[in-house]
Amino acid sequence: MASPPTPLFTVGAWRVEPDLNRLSRGDASVTLEPKVMAVLRYLAAHPGVVIPREELLEEIWADTIVTEETLTRCVSVLRRVFGDDPRAPQYIETIRKGGYRLIAEVGRPAAVVPATPRIAPSSRRRWPAWAVLGAGLVLLGLVVWQVPQAPPPPRLVTEPFTALPGNEAHPALSPDGNHVAFAWDRREGTHFDIYVQSKQASTPLLISAEEGYEFRPTWSPDGALLAFVQSWGGCTVYVVPFPAGTKRRLGACGGLGLPQLAWSPDGRWLALAERTDRETPQHLSLMDATTGEKHRLTTPVLGQRDHHPVFAADGQHLVFIRSAGRQQQLMRVAVAGGEPVGLRSDLPHLAELAGRPGTDKLFATSTDAATSGLWQFSPGGPAERLWPSPSELASLAVRGGEAILTQWSSETNLYRQEIAREAAPQRFAASTRWEGQPAISPDGARVAFVSDRTGQRHLWLSTADGSEPTPLTHGTWQDLGQPAWSPEGHRLLFTAQQDGHRHLFLLDLAGSAPQRLSEEAANHAHPTWSPDGRAIYFSSDRSGTWQIWRQPTEGGPAVQITQRGGWVAHPAPDGPALYFTRPEQAGLWQLPAGGGTAVQVPVALAPPHLANWAVTDSGIYFVRSEPEPHLAYFDRATQALTVAAALPGYPRAESFALAPRATWFLFAKLDRSESDLIRLTGLPMGE
Repeated sequence: MASPPTPLFTVGAWRVEPDLNRLSRGDASVTLEPKVMAVLRYLAAHPGVVIPREELLEEIWADTIVTEETLTRCVSVLRRVFGDDPRAPQYIETIRKGGYRLIAEVGRPAAVVPATPRIAPSSRRRWPAWAVLGAGLVLLGLVVWQVPQAPPPPRLVTEPFTALPGNEAHPALSPDGNHVAFAWDRREGTHFDIYVQSKQASTPLLISAEEGYEFRPTWSPDGALLAFVQSWGGCTVYVVPFPAGTKRRLGACGGLGLPQLAWSPDGRWLALAERTDRETPQHLSLMDATTGEKHRLTTPVLGQRDHHPVFAADGQHLVFIRSAGRQQQLMRVAVAGGEPVGLRSDLPHLAELAGRPGTDKLFATSTDAATSGLWQFSPGGPAERLWPSPSELASLAVRGGEAILTQWSSETNLYRQEIAREAAPQRFAASTRWEGQPAISPDGARVAFVSDRTGQRHLWLSTADGSEPTPLTHGTWQDLGQPAWSPEGHRLLFTAQQDGHRHLFLLDLAGSAPQRLSEEAANHAHPTWSPDGRAIYFSSDRSGTWQIWRQPTEGGPAVQITQRGGWVAHPAPDGPALYFTRPEQAGLWQLPAGGGTAVQVPVALAPPHLANWAVTDSGIYFVRSEPEPHLAYFDRATQALTVAAALPGYPRAESFALAPRATWFLFAKLDRSESDLIRLTGLPMGE
């Protein structure tokens, strides 16, 4: 006999459909994981009552052994969907040493239900939350339910499209809308192959399988061909007939990073975002779709990169994103050539960009905590968040009223590793979300780091072993990060997005609110202190390109230090010499104490580790990924290069901090990554 349906209810402005694991508000709809919905249902069964964590773990995971981090993650997902700030909650309140309390109003469609009596877990039988909310109340005669008329379905509806083992990414919808091409690694992690899945089939069709990585498929306008990129001993663009045929090499591409493809509406061109060498920024090129001949279309300066090209409806222009650090600008360039034109720079930080064929409507995903989800906009119109996704979204494809999106789940944790002895790294700060950008205090007793474990990215403070984590920032911050300790250990510099630019902030640990230091309409990054604490160094694009600047802490104008590019700077602790990296450029440079021309240091720093290094009295420690990930040490006196420690896994960018006296260090690495494709229907069709 089928189970009775679980009653619908509302939480604040959200409609909850437990059996569908779905929340909806207006035209937006979000699908939750079953356990996340179970937590919400249990809290809603006892509105306004503090539920201990132990009780929630016992009820929701009765037959499974889990830690409190699992529950914390579920609550974080709910807060993210609700747009709830844990420091000023409107939905779920955290009670210190108590548990959680649902403070939003809980309602029922077409009926008024009294609060459910709550019995301590030790003296009652475990009933599922739906029974407490629904059938149990009916049996007790506490309420008579009216059968409401079915409400109109939400405009946006999501459903899984693939649920394959491993990672699926880079979806591309065929022109007839019946097939989706994508890249899949089959959980092996060693390579991706190209597959196509019909909407009427459950098993994907293998299109191309080779050693290495094949990714970024794109359809020809007539749907007869698929183009994709293969990266293995070089970078090559291939085309293959669909549904079957022999693939053909079209031409070479720049293999640094992940090149992106777009096919022009007339079928003549493939637009390619590529980077050909370390000294050349990522740029756009056009490749003849028949001959493979290629010519460069854009010429960004060092520190910039052009990516995610989308053909305009007229086929004569390309729209793309130009990034400089975390700052982005939407640009347009003519296919015939010429200088790109800036369209807008007021958009949320975008992860991926796609267009709706035949229109100039653009869609994008954002992974920042404050702006995560699916966005829609036009080159000159307002930006609208269509769907605030509870998990991270990446690549996407749009056609008509539907989108196929890559839904990504990952876990990045901080690890502590000793340098002097061979010991396995120990987890330092761990959650089911993202931990990174550590900074160790000058006395080695405390660590500042960035975490989004609450659903919002904040600055946290812990002891040197990772215990007693405490948030330092509260409220809503966008793209907060890059903490740096003052020499006396009482203050922290950090950066965050505000008023359309990335700014410098100063936090006094005595308890005052963060103070914004930069007022210029420009971007700032990677702050650090002079050894005596009388000045700060930072990078900024206020001069038009990214350079290193120096500013007195007691006030006064900032002075530009570098002329040919600067990204991350560290002064030598034993003197006034300054070491720095340049944006998107391999290498490390030293600026002499008396000024003059920068001299390159024989240290093989390379992206993405341009911020993963530290200067000591005797040398420089830095992270390398080749031939295997490791921490290297460069002796400034002897010029000798040695391996200081092996690094298990692949360390992340901006993830390294060295302890005083170089006895241990912290680094962040990706521990888990999974992705599937989801289908979203009901996209607005208006222009």
